[in-house]
Amino acid sequence: SPVFLFFEVQHDIINPDSIVGWEEKMDFFLEQLYQIQLLRDYLGPAGITFMNAVSQNMLSLLGIIPLYIFWCCDKKAGYTMAFSVSVGSLVNHLMKLTFCIERPWLLDQRIQPPEIAIKNQGGYSFPSGHAQLASGYLTGTAFWIRKKRVLSFLCILSMILIGFSRVYLGVHTSLDVIVGIFESIILLMIFTKLIPWFWNDRKHTNLLSAGLIAFAAISALYFSFKPYPMHYDDFGNLLTNPKDMVTFTGVGATIGFAIGLFLEKRFINFSTDISAKHKLFRLLIGVILYLPFYYIGNKFMVKIVGGIWNGFFFNIILWIFTLAGYPFLFNRLPILGGGKDR
Repeated sequence: SPVFLFFEVQHDIINPDSIVGWEEKMDFFLEQLYQIQLLRDYLGPAGITFMNAVSQNMLSLLGIIPLYIFWCCDKKAGYTMAFSVSVGSLVNHLMKLTFCIERPWLLDQRIQPPEIAIKNQGGYSFPSGHAQLASGYLTGTAFWIRKKRVLSFLCILSMILIGFSRVYLGVHTSLDVIVGIFESIILLMIFTKLIPWFWNDRKHTNLLSAGLIAFAAISALYFSFKPYPMHYDDFGNLLTNPKDMVTFTGVGATIGFAIGLFLEKRFINFSTDISAKHKLFRLLIGVILYLPFYYIGNKFMVKIVGGIWNGFFFNIILWIFTLAGYPFLFNRLPILGGGKDR
């Protein structure tokens, strides 16, 4: 692929790094991970099955929460979570491809994740994408319902559980998880500060959308042309081929968010000041449309585009649909409530 022309040259001119250097820097976190592995082995298969279910399935269920908040309750809070999740995925990938820290079992032979957990893992370890997503969903929700202290506490507890499941299964260190959580928290704070600046100002909304697209484009160039380290084991085997780690999923998510934000604020501007019945129908119809779109659309895009670009195009379409495509129907179908945001 032409986008990797410079990338391929870099492989030949970079001196291979010794994996020993990473072991020295990560000693504390790897030892911690090993002690948790001993606990996991003691508790047996039941703990592994439970934590894997938390790790792999809980995020999918939690994804309904920001959809409900955005479509039905509070657009500002929904946009804040959407920003943290979409732009956060790009920031997370930027950090992964900048630091290029290998997975724990590649750094320390004592770390042996269960097969059920390791088979779906790819990419560099630092920071955790699962923790970043969970924090985007749940920290934002916890803040939104902060007056309902029990529910807010349960959101934070769920986020911690998802993060711990990644450590329990041995696929991430606690450092990966902690940084992933704080990535989303920082982005939530940034967008909260941006809302008064752009919310009722079309020019500022356009600037924000254009700035996010520019950030995504620069990031894509960075991914494609930066030099990558080559980590080998004691037998001379390449641990991770950096070329396989480059994807444009986060780039697509950020561009999709920017376009969706622009379209919704410019042409739709829907209201969440609707009845409980309309909120129910908005959520039900939205989920019915969203879930097949999410699961089938991704597979369809893989067949059409393939390679590293399927995630790019799919995420652009997915975020535009979420922020503007489905809301476009709100003012056209009476069952969905209608009305303009003040």
